[in-house]
Amino acid sequence: MSNLVYIKVFKGYIEARTYGKNNEKKFNSNGLSHPRSLAGNYEEVETAFKKVLSEQPKMLLGLITPNVLIHLIPKMEGGYTSTEIRFFREAAKSGGARKVYLMTDKYPPLEDKDLYETIKAL
Repeated sequence: MSNLVYIKVFKGYIEARTYGKNNEKKFNSNGLSHPRSLAGNYEEVETAFKKVLSEQPKMLLGLITPNVLIHLIPKMEGGYTSTEIRFFREAAKSGGARKVYLMTDKYPPLEDKDLYETIKAL
């Protein structure tokens, strides 16, 4: 769990923190500003994930890539499509994540104490 990065995705920005650390930071992304969908410009979102992951504490001199829990916060009418879900999984993998877990609008933003149980359920 120590190499887990929790990423909350909102319209226009991302908030991220490392499990067990008090290092939450906001990252703006124009790729998240599409008028009809949370998934916008893939290259910009991928770049945002790279920046997010590069600014997290490194494990073993940066040789171990982090696991990522992506939480899509905005509630989308009709839910997220499989294309949108794949968009975020692929962007996180390309951004440097080893394993990607993804949650849609089923939960409120999580505290560290809830992350482990949530990942087990996914």
